[in-house]
Amino acid sequence: MKRNIQFHDYVVYDLLGHVPDISSRPMFSGYGIYKHGKIFGIIVADELYFKANTATEHYFKEQGSHPFTYTKKDHKTHTMNYWLVPEEIMEDREKLAEWIAMAIVPGW
Repeated sequence: MKRNIQFHDYVVYDLLGHVPDISSRPMFSGYGIYKHGKIFGIIVADELYFKANTATEHYFKEQGSHPFTYTKKDHKTHTMNYWLVPEEIMEDREKLAEWIAMAIVPGW
């Protein structure tokens, strides 16, 4: 799978450009999204996912999200605790800010 730099730039500069201390790094077939050097999101296959915990994953699910999954060469599917940021959330600056706050672990 090839990285899409256009989607990366849209996320990092357009969607998250107003958030201080955001950075990104290539990671496998996508990108890791960081705040203050700690990962809180990933971009994979032209989709944005934010980190969840037991307190937030239920809320993300209620909002139409689902976790990131991938299949290894052994054909086993693995689920990571990163949840899809739906388009309607990405298009709503206030809701996106809420999701960002939930994805960033308090106390960073």
